[in-house]
Amino acid sequence: MTQSTNSRQPRFGYFACMMALAAAATVASAETTDTATQAAPTLTELEQRWQMFQANPVQFMEMTPPKRVQGRAALPLFSPQDIRDLTYMDKKSAARQLCDESGICVADVLEGRAAARQNARDFFDARELNGQRPVMGLKQMEAQGLMSGELAETPWSDSYWPIYQGILGARYANRNFMGAANWKAHYEFTSQQHTLKAIADKGSPIMLDSLGPSEKYDLLIGELTNGRTVYESGYLTPSMWEQGRGYWDDRGEVEAWMGICHGWAVAAYMLPRPSKSVETTSADGKNTLKFYPSDIKGLASYIWAQARVPTRFIGGRCNDKDAKRDPQSGRVLDEDCFDTNPANWHQIVVNQIGLAKKSFVMDATYDYEVWNHPVYSYSYRYFNPETGRQVETLEEATVDMANFSNDKFKKFRSPNAKSVVGIEMDVTYVVETQPSHADVDSAAYDATSSVTYMYDIELDAQGRMIGGEWYSNKHPDFLWSPVADGRAASQGDARLTGTWDPSQPLPQFWRDVAVATAVRTGMPLAGIIEALIEASNK
Repeated sequence: MTQSTNSRQPRFGYFACMMALAAAATVASAETTDTATQAAPTLTELEQRWQMFQANPVQFMEMTPPKRVQGRAALPLFSPQDIRDLTYMDKKSAARQLCDESGICVADVLEGRAAARQNARDFFDARELNGQRPVMGLKQMEAQGLMSGELAETPWSDSYWPIYQGILGARYANRNFMGAANWKAHYEFTSQQHTLKAIADKGSPIMLDSLGPSEKYDLLIGELTNGRTVYESGYLTPSMWEQGRGYWDDRGEVEAWMGICHGWAVAAYMLPRPSKSVETTSADGKNTLKFYPSDIKGLASYIWAQARVPTRFIGGRCNDKDAKRDPQSGRVLDEDCFDTNPANWHQIVVNQIGLAKKSFVMDATYDYEVWNHPVYSYSYRYFNPETGRQVETLEEATVDMANFSNDKFKKFRSPNAKSVVGIEMDVTYVVETQPSHADVDSAAYDATSSVTYMYDIELDAQGRMIGGEWYSNKHPDFLWSPVADGRAASQGDARLTGTWDPSQPLPQFWRDVAVATAVRTGMPLAGIIEALIEASNK
């Protein structure tokens, strides 16, 4: 779900090992002529990686691709034990709850009831391309200047709002709350020691300010009474705590990785960034409520996590933690576990980011650090897969199959492949951050991670991309995004009429609908969230 802030250390280790193997490969291939007087050419990092792959492909295929982090990202979520025994792969698969417009869900693909999509065209939404046709060929991509691309602004960073902290019930600005060790301690802090009703009755600005996003929402939509316990602790907030109660009662633990990253990842680009805090009035008219950008982001992430919005996705079939490898190349043998092929990946990235200027969510099942992250930018370069040299043009990077003597993946090539092109791509995606009481938000507060993927693409006789091979088993294999006009909304949103300006009290009818919706379905109103976002950007 998140990228470790110390990812520079693995990168150093990666290159240390890489340089050693690259040196060995260079020595092994040196000619017997007098080379002592000839200076060795300076190799690019790409060329060093290629030499490392040639020297020991099995070892290279198991390494984590190089990563770089910018900004203050959240800490890694899966436990060391989950990582060692690959349990995180099962947990990722179990957490995917996505369905497309035709009713096929990720679970259907994972359980073999439906086939994984194999064509990049299945991923594209014509409404995002604004009348443009997808660019499917490498030559056309180069001609149209699509070898790099980025969005106008990064999708916004935010918390994944962990369940063990009560999701949006988390009082993230309260040090005593954040110091609690587990779900039960967090719950007892808000339900026994410092209840929502007691804080609302006291009206202390400091205590009101430190409430969780769902608690502020509850004070916005209704008065708290002694009539029913659910009202004393809010309307929406109780459903936050209930999502962790079952895990705690069954296991005595709510794992730290569990949260709503799937909601944040799409809300971050489907909804505008809340740029400043918004003040409004509580339902009883007694208190001023301040929704910080983090509070608004949390509400937006939650409704996108809870609402069923049709999605398009590609990949996601393999659940085998011990997939067999080819002993010569290190490549995964099970085609289901090979998953999204490089051609599909390349076409989706270039068209979504470079052409449509629209993000999407990537996940790498084999990588515990990449899970439900919105993509921001890409840039790729060519290498010649026969010589390993980094080159400037597509023509220089293209090798006819008949002349490809260094092909480690020869037995896996398509019979229709006539040539192969080497590509290395840098991809930057947005990662989670900690929520804060900052009054303003901008791209400067976002955290990103960049990863480098090395692969080749097979071309048929007409130059069309028909497949390819990854040079790492840790690659992006599951991609998804909501449909272009998707809106995350609750059942109550269909009943709303008129508009709401947060500088004014919430209309009584909106309050009634919001309370009923929260109590019955555990969801906030999209209308309220969207009004807060609009007000934050005035």
